Amino acid sequence: MDRDAYDQSATAEVDRAVMHALTGPQATPLWALMDRAPVGVFVLDSGGECTYVNERASELAGLAAEQCLGEGIASALHPDDLVRVRSAWHAAAERAEGWSTAFRFQDPHGSVRWVDGAGSAIHDADGRLAGWLTIAVDLTEIRRTQQRLENERGERAALLVRMLHAAEHERMLMAIELHDGPIQHLASFGYTLDRVSRRLIAGEVEKGIELLHGVRGDLTREVETLRRMMAELRPPVLDERGLEAALREYSADFEERTRIRCTFLGSLGPLRFDADAETVLYRVTQEALGNVHKHAEAKAVRIELGERQGLVALAISDDGVGFDAVTPGGDAPEDHYGLLSLHERVDGVGGHARVLSNSRFGTRVEVTVPQGREISPAPVLRPGPDEDAAGDQSAGAPTIPPRVVVVDDQEAVRRVLVALLQDDGFDVVAEGADGAQAIRLVDELGPELVLMDIRMPVMSGRLAAAKIAERRPQTRVVLLSGSDDPETLMPSPDDGVFDMVPKSGDAGRLCQTLRRALKDGRAGGPP
Repeated sequence: MDRDAYDQSATAEVDRAVMHALTGPQATPLWALMDRAPVGVFVLDSGGECTYVNERASELAGLAAEQCLGEGIASALHPDDLVRVRSAWHAAAERAEGWSTAFRFQDPHGSVRWVDGAGSAIHDADGRLAGWLTIAVDLTEIRRTQQRLENERGERAALLVRMLHAAEHERMLMAIELHDGPIQHLASFGYTLDRVSRRLIAGEVEKGIELLHGVRGDLTREVETLRRMMAELRPPVLDERGLEAALREYSADFEERTRIRCTFLGSLGPLRFDADAETVLYRVTQEALGNVHKHAEAKAVRIELGERQGLVALAISDDGVGFDAVTPGGDAPEDHYGLLSLHERVDGVGGHARVLSNSRFGTRVEVTVPQGREISPAPVLRPGPDEDAAGDQSAGAPTIPPRVVVVDDQEAVRRVLVALLQDDGFDVVAEGADGAQAIRLVDELGPELVLMDIRMPVMSGRLAAAKIAERRPQTRVVLLSGSDDPETLMPSPDDGVFDMVPKSGDAGRLCQTLRRALKDGRAGGPP
């Protein structure tokens, strides 16, 4: 017997065995097994009519078992799938073989279930098609998961587009504000300075000085405008003093701008943690307060910041009109993409966000993020003064100008500071562009003073000051800050900083601070 003849004979024997199991005197155990099967099982005759269904198949079809018999199982097919499935059955009948396809059942109430159906052909003793033994596996949850993932992908793509448009819109507004404000005003200063030059050349010194005083006041106002714009982009206080100080300052500014009462309660104090998480919580607060101002019609808002079980917890609640909150993966209205953005931000740092809102109590945003590694200031050692380096100069004024190292990552700022200090009688012995260079220059030159920006690449001014205090405590460090917040400008007694001065262009205040630092150093007092 050749291989094909053997295969056909074997198949016929299997079919006869199946038919015997289904109809013979020993059929009861097999029917009992199919009755209890966790998947749907039904038997179709060669015409496609149902002769048997188990309990699970009945559940999938959404019909009672007796309703599934005959044409009943076909009537439970989703109308959009009926023609396709019948075609598969007829094609299988013509070939006298099995069939396989995915389709949907729809019950009388309209509920839909996806199934993967496969019918194994059953032949009679003469080799003719007798019907199919069919297995139906429920795919509904898989399909729902797939649909949810597709929806989420669509939502994420739409969110990305909206975020890109929002970022471009913000850039446009910033460009307009810069063009209509600081750029125009700075251009006008050129004309005014030209007038000053003409007055001085003409010998009208008092008139020239009067014009200069006017320019000085205008410059101060422009610095304040640019500082406000910078704070919106990235507040210096966030880097310099941490999240709690930044949110306290922002909430106070929000109340002043909007006249909405804003209460801030914080228990983190100076605690610093993961920089990305700090940034996310700050941005979430900005977004939430922006929504309160634009949409909530609230009279009051409350911000709570604290630590809970190793997590940093932020809650923002208002007494406004509220809205129907949604979660990612649901059907979010177009104007709720801000919620998706919030969840994206928080998920990105391993956190969790929840938004509760209705018309009775307003809106509450709750966010928790892992605390991560706490950022602690470097330990500061306080050895005694270096007598050989400092000398005994308390008896009177020094005979040589005090030596200063100027450190700022902006060359234009360094150039102006150097000229200012030299005009005021200081000896600028070196310049640096970051905190690491400042430490090296102090080690090499041993200056009495270091004037240094607080925000720089490679190493910040605050960290460099702490390390300088360890290595050479008689060198006094004065930091320049982009913030004029009094709390920000108050140095810690343990960070190695003598004082902090805002970058406001006030030359008199800067030089007075440096001379106080010099006097303190010669007196041998701690920085």
